[in-house]
Amino acid sequence: MAATALHSSQRGRDLAVEVYFFGRFAPDGRMRQAHMTTRTVPVDGDGE
Repeated sequence: MAATALHSSQRGRDLAVEVYFFGRFAPDGRMRQAHMTTRTVPVDGDGE
């Protein structure tokens, strides 16, 4: 599983999104299955 947070500001509007990526791999290392989900999270309002 991999997770990251994306923070963006455009035209004075702040946005924060969490992205989760789940993958299943074959024995030879190739990715067999992948799923990704996102969710918006509250912005703390400090501009970062």
